[in-house]
Amino acid sequence: MKIWSCSPLALPTVLSLTFYFLISSVAAQEKENVTVRRTLDVQPLESSEYLSLNYRRLLFATNRKVMVNTESTARDKRGGSYRYDKVFSDTLDPSLAFGWVEVGYPSDREFGSQNYEPNAEYPNPFLYFSIMAFGLVGSRSAAHNLAETGKFDAEARSLVYVHGINNSFRDGAEQLTQLIVDLNIAGTPLLFSWPSEVAFLHGPDSYRKTLAIARKSEIYLSQAIDDVLPTQGHFDLLAHSMGTLMAFEMLRQTPPNAIISATSPSAQSPSVMLPNVILAAPDIGKKDFVAGREELIRVCHRLTVYCGMDKALYMSGLVNGDDRIGYCDAKKPPKEYLEGVEFVRVYGIFNDIFNHSYYVNTPSIIADLKRALSLTKGALVDPDSRQLPYREIFIHN
Repeated sequence: MKIWSCSPLALPTVLSLTFYFLISSVAAQEKENVTVRRTLDVQPLESSEYLSLNYRRLLFATNRKVMVNTESTARDKRGGSYRYDKVFSDTLDPSLAFGWVEVGYPSDREFGSQNYEPNAEYPNPFLYFSIMAFGLVGSRSAAHNLAETGKFDAEARSLVYVHGINNSFRDGAEQLTQLIVDLNIAGTPLLFSWPSEVAFLHGPDSYRKTLAIARKSEIYLSQAIDDVLPTQGHFDLLAHSMGTLMAFEMLRQTPPNAIISATSPSAQSPSVMLPNVILAAPDIGKKDFVAGREELIRVCHRLTVYCGMDKALYMSGLVNGDDRIGYCDAKKPPKEYLEGVEFVRVYGIFNDIFNHSYYVNTPSIIADLKRALSLTKGALVDPDSRQLPYREIFIHN
């Protein structure tokens, strides 16, 4: 194509323009609905015989700077409601903050329905997933006690969730709530939220700044798991987009016995006690993934990688100079299979403009996560749930 005949110095400009036009098209689609959204958002939060709410409690660890004491910026008009994007800022903090959030959501929502409203200033829990309350604790031991006293099933597998690029704290809480509801997670749900808002939306330089923050956040993810889930039995890990990079680096540097010794005593084999790990649309270079694969699979019971014709990862590959493991535009040939890794190619009609968030906005993929997390009945022995080197899922509206 003629566009690639430009000089190397022109590439950043081409990428910036590409990002600009992609985001502009999204903004145009969103603008026409803003009046309806605001009208719905300010409806009274009153229940009736036709409306009711469900609630789920999550635990969180974050290396965002927390601004709860700045009342003028953290609170807004509607009943003194918190603006969570101002409470949990996009600034990197040198220490971890721990706490809990309670999320309300409509009881009549359907499986796989996101019920998110990213542009809503005051989310209505009768319509959307909405943070209803939150609390902070002041020490690592108190963070551990949250898991012990949070009425979670101590015998069930916990789920650690790491969100991706350009996600707010609120985005992460809503996404994790949907996942634990749809996947029926009974163990401790732990959100690790990092300051990812300085995103690719403003071009390659902003993407690189976010990438640097992600790399600095890796050590915080490791500490969060150690502090909150040291005796919570088995845990699994699901990471998305750039969040997979810190999960990848953390796990590959962790000795297998460190994970096993951190779990509750069990008669099950050590391999079963290792986490099931899902990397959804991973923003990890193929060369880096291949180089770290052996270290990674030593600390995973099951490793599943979801890939697709992902526009965001295509651009990331251009910026990084290395194709991303989460990008696949055709059937993967057997020569590209990797021992110990289950690749799932997702193709068809995607539900978002970047083809990047299918793991939470596509019911068939959410259902497949149960297989990847060994949550299906008899998953450890059922041939239909065994780990395969490669699978494909066609999605359609």
